Amino acid sequence: MSQLVSPRAFLGETLQPAKWRDRAHADLFYAFSSLTPVFMGWGMHLCEKRLSFTCPLFPWSAMKFTLLAQGILSYQGDVATFGESSWWKAADVWLATFHTAIYLLFAGFPFMGIATWPWTVCASQLAAGLVALHCKRMGVRALRQDAEDAFFWYHAMWHYVIFAGAATSLFLIYNFIFFITIDLINM
Repeated sequence: MSQLVSPRAFLGETLQPAKWRDRAHADLFYAFSSLTPVFMGWGMHLCEKRLSFTCPLFPWSAMKFTLLAQGILSYQGDVATFGESSWWKAADVWLATFHTAIYLLFAGFPFMGIATWPWTVCASQLAAGLVALHCKRMGVRALRQDAEDAFFWYHAMWHYVIFAGAATSLFLIYNFIFFITIDLINM
């Protein structure tokens, strides 16, 4: 079974071959994917009141700032210092591990009594999380097999799938609250 993350990555080391650095800088699909956490944080900012309504105990304000930091760390670790060991990589891996765990936990929040969002949000989070983890695993496998095209595709998709799941969940929560509000008004 292949790993999701190289244990060396937690120390800032990398499996990324330096010979791929030019591609990391030139491939906009790949480079832009590293910034998706910034957009997740922005979406969280736009929907913060509704998120707080459905899950009041979660620190949404803090989370949006950690996502902004994640976007910066991810870009620096995945693009700017591609193929080099750096503290950017270590910080990116540690924070990404935290965010991924929280992301998957969101699916269980309603069952733990922490949130009131609908089951569709849980399904969206879980499905996107599992597909994203598969992409992450395939990206690490591609690195180990020196498969350049596969690595850039799967690593970018790891970012984009998580983003798509988060955007879908925010959309569902936003509409869930809207329809509850309409129902309360019409009572």
